[in-house]
Amino acid sequence: SVSKGKPKKGKVVAVGAGRYDNDGKRVPMDVNVGDVVLIKEDGWSVAEIKVDGKELFIVPQTDVLAILE
Repeated sequence: SVSKGKPKKGKVVAVGAGRYDNDGKRVPMDVNVGDVVLIKEDGWSVAEIKVDGKELFIVPQTDVLAILE
């Protein structure tokens, strides 16, 4: 689980369109496919899944601590 231990490093393989602000306007994502990111260690809304034997995490942008590359 991502909620234990130190922050996780991973590569972004997909990105959503972004969230809506309080005025209903789309807020674009700051991360892009191919970015290497650091994910918050205590991210409560992180979902861990396996696809074709690969471990993937569904992470809200608010749980991304940094874009490393």
